[in-house]
Amino acid sequence: MSSEGQAVGEAKPEGETTAATQPTTEQPTEQQTQVTAGEGQVEAKPAETKVEEARPTLLDELVKVNARKPNLSQEVLKALKLSLRMRRDRPDFIRYYNKEHKIRLEDSPWRRPKGIDNKIRMRRKGYPPMVDVGYRGPRVARGIHPSGFMEVIVHNPRELRNVDPSRQAIRIASTVGVRKRIEIIREAVRRGIKVLNLDNKTREAIREVT
Repeated sequence: MSSEGQAVGEAKPEGETTAATQPTTEQPTEQQTQVTAGEGQVEAKPAETKVEEARPTLLDELVKVNARKPNLSQEVLKALKLSLRMRRDRPDFIRYYNKEHKIRLEDSPWRRPKGIDNKIRMRRKGYPPMVDVGYRGPRVARGIHPSGFMEVIVHNPRELRNVDPSRQAIRIASTVGVRKRIEIIREAVRRGIKVLNLDNKTREAIREVT
């Protein structure tokens, strides 16, 4: 093969490489423009329909805190179940004050009957039962709320510093006003402490404030 033919054969690949290296400016097709336009619309749509999430109120946070359960051992849990069962079967002790026996133990302090002919003292059949030590619940479960928490009475937000949220719950004293009740509840929610007595009046006041 002659040298001219070799030169021509070598020059041909060079032309191909130069053509391949040159950038091509292709016009976008109609389908591609529709896709890009559609993508732009999809990205703009969430911005128009974006809705801000509602911030949880104090009452909502309190409901979440009150849904917590205490950390109890198996012994205490078993004693608490037994105590609740005994409480359901325990009779309503009344004070022997009149013939109708209308004054209950919750309405009047208990007084042991001491009359010489008192039928409750003699434990006669057909008469109300007398308070006895056998009606007492298990020692481990005494003083525990049915929810499993130990009750702590508080009068102001400062008393919440000594409350353990894992095993104690608070009961706001009856002499505390609505304004200070809301302060105590707000501090209890911040510390994650369960509130046992939340009446409707306090709920309405919390809704008005928040």
